[in-house]
Amino acid sequence: LAKTIKTIAVIGVDAEEARLGGYSGPGNDKVSILAGLKKAVPSASIHYAPGPGRAIREFEVIPTSQLSSGPAAQPARGLQGEYFDNPQLQGPPRLPRTHARMDFRWTLNSPGRGIPFDWYSVRWTGTLTIPANGPTQIGVEGNDGYRLYLDDRLVIDNWIKRSYGTRTAPVALAAGSTHAVRLEYFEPSGNARIKLIWNAGISDASRALIDDAVAAARASDIAVIVAGLEEGEFRDRAKLGLPGRQRELIDAIAATGKPTVVVLIGGSAITMPWLDKVGAVIDAWYPGEAGG
Repeated sequence: LAKTIKTIAVIGVDAEEARLGGYSGPGNDKVSILAGLKKAVPSASIHYAPGPGRAIREFEVIPTSQLSSGPAAQPARGLQGEYFDNPQLQGPPRLPRTHARMDFRWTLNSPGRGIPFDWYSVRWTGTLTIPANGPTQIGVEGNDGYRLYLDDRLVIDNWIKRSYGTRTAPVALAAGSTHAVRLEYFEPSGNARIKLIWNAGISDASRALIDDAVAAARASDIAVIVAGLEEGEFRDRAKLGLPGRQRELIDAIAATGKPTVVVLIGGSAITMPWLDKVGAVIDAWYPGEAGG
């Protein structure tokens, strides 16, 4: 960057976070890209905008406060789980448990005593209470096979072993209403992950964050966008593009007509459909503690 530049828009959470990549320690005295630019061009005014980040928060695990099971007179928080030593939910359950939080990961262990490491199934049952800001989508995030029922109606049918993913169904549930919920899951082999999710109370601020970044670019001589990947253990990528709304961010900044540089943070391939719209691209990988 020329030292004659007076204003620089630095955009993206990866400009500030100084991530070191998977299997790395926290690092010591890390120098972020944002800090490095401030040192390299001390005469310039830096306008930092985080942008929409690498992920869009669309769903959350259903809170414990909205789940109950057991006798109506003395309900327990959470759902009642029944664990079977086969993947077909057959026979009497080998292990009963009440779970407050429906968010599970079994990798190097089985769910509990009497349940094999692989080749098992689970049925969770209970009552779901709808809050004032109720959901419009409810679903499951996980791998292997699962089915979700509301009031004995099948709303999600994924009773086949699959890779990790998110599946939801639209719902119209009145605030304060209660509904019987049943989640069934089977795991024939490998790692097991499953979450019961909805979008109640979720707000997406990514559009406003993109607009803020565009405003910072318009007010600057040049824009530096630092975009990155989400990858690592149990985070295999199904697509090669930038995650979240980072592509939309780059398109919007490039459309301002300001000279734009994109710095890519990540350890694997990234498609760049926006390549012809920007002035330069730097593939920084994970640049280390002194990356900035």
